[in-house]
Amino acid sequence: MEVFSITLTSSSEDKMSRLTRCLSDAFADLHSLVSNSGVWDVDSDSGRLRYVDRHAGSNEGEHRAAVLRHAATGMAEYVLLESETALLRSIARKQFRYDRDEDLDKIVWHCGQFLYGSGATEETGHNANSRSRRKRKVAKELEAFLKQQPRIHLDGYVTFRLASYREELREVVEYAVDEYVMDKQYQEFISLLKYFVCLQETKVSVVHLIHVQDSQFSLYDERYEPVQSRAVDRVVAEMVEAEINFEDMVVSHLISIAPERIVIHTRQEELPVIRTIEAIFDRRVTVCAGCRSCGTFFEGAFKPGDRRST
Repeated sequence: MEVFSITLTSSSEDKMSRLTRCLSDAFADLHSLVSNSGVWDVDSDSGRLRYVDRHAGSNEGEHRAAVLRHAATGMAEYVLLESETALLRSIARKQFRYDRDEDLDKIVWHCGQFLYGSGATEETGHNANSRSRRKRKVAKELEAFLKQQPRIHLDGYVTFRLASYREELREVVEYAVDEYVMDKQYQEFISLLKYFVCLQETKVSVVHLIHVQDSQFSLYDERYEPVQSRAVDRVVAEMVEAEINFEDMVVSHLISIAPERIVIHTRQEELPVIRTIEAIFDRRVTVCAGCRSCGTFFEGAFKPGDRRST
């Protein structure tokens, strides 16, 4: 007898195959819990999948509960695999009014960073177990529905139900939109500074920028003598201080002295301020991972005025 059936909209053989695989994986251990004699009846043309069990009384009690629980788990896996990205794009488009594919792609990328990537932390609540938690949330709701109505139109259910899951995705999209807007503004600001640098007349041939710690830097010329402080352009200084927001004003100083070449000596190449300097000055920048001069400096033996070459 039929225990449950699932229908997909505009189904293709590939989609039915992926749904069947998700369900089969979820049912893999069912035989260890109950006597399982169920078979799958797949009709790709109509987009319908039926689970039929020849077991006597299979639609009652413990057996039925176990079957529906595993079915909900399999469907939840399918939803996360096949629908989550589409839902994120749909929310960004309909609720946040982004229509261009380029914008949507970047917003979804930020969503992915938050859900699965480097942005997934304990603090955000979206840690390494986030996917499992979302899957359990979806499965629980699907299981409750199947107990009341064993025939489900899965695409329609994802579109019009799963309110808690969709709200969680909406919050993720809201975060991603904020990140996207800030990133876009930052890139526009960097482009403005790059243009400003191109207009500046080169005043120094080489500057050695030695990263001491955190955001502390020391500037030396080609003979490793301290670069004399220059008056920093007020407009540039205010722009940099407002947008980049780190304590020292190394970027505005570099823009003011307009060096032909910048050699950054650091042991933390991924520091954001270093990436910012690279973005602004582009090919003028060389990052030194270790040379005799900076080696002695980081070991504490270098003193300003020592004349060492790289």
